[in-house]
Amino acid sequence: MRRIVKVYRESLPRLRFIGKRYTDKDAAGHPAGFASKWVEWFENGWFAPLEALPHIPRDGDAYVALMRKTGDGFGYSIGMFCEADTPVPAGYTYQDLDASDVGVVWIQGNERNGEIYVYGDEEMDALRANNLFPAGTWYAKRYVCPRFTRPDENGEVILDLLVWLQERI
Repeated sequence: MRRIVKVYRESLPRLRFIGKRYTDKDAAGHPAGFASKWVEWFENGWFAPLEALPHIPRDGDAYVALMRKTGDGFGYSIGMFCEADTPVPAGYTYQDLDASDVGVVWIQGNERNGEIYVYGDEEMDALRANNLFPAGTWYAKRYVCPRFTRPDENGEVILDLLVWLQERI
């Protein structure tokens, strides 16, 4: 059963997200949303060039889904957080992000049934209960080893949900 097991504030340095961008159209007609894009990434070895790049400290070598709602719909990118100004390999896009605070929610559950991939009011309420207030801009799912890659005795893993926060007053 899916549950929130940890909520905290993390300060990210200025960074460059390097990956490939997708839109609502790329998920349309796929019951699992962008899951087919992740399969494509692994089949094509697209993480290999990114793994060789300099990453930000603390969990920076994790695979990341960077998301943002825009006036044009939903933007979804797959890639990795890298140090600011990292050269971008051919065939990839990038998004420079200023230093910022994010609220991190650890969601524990079964990866195979997809329960950990859906987030909403429960996670936002958990952030607010910890005096962390979402800015409503960027979101990310961070797949950290070994939390996400090694299931526990119950077959569960932990997915990090990152939510960019409003500036402190």
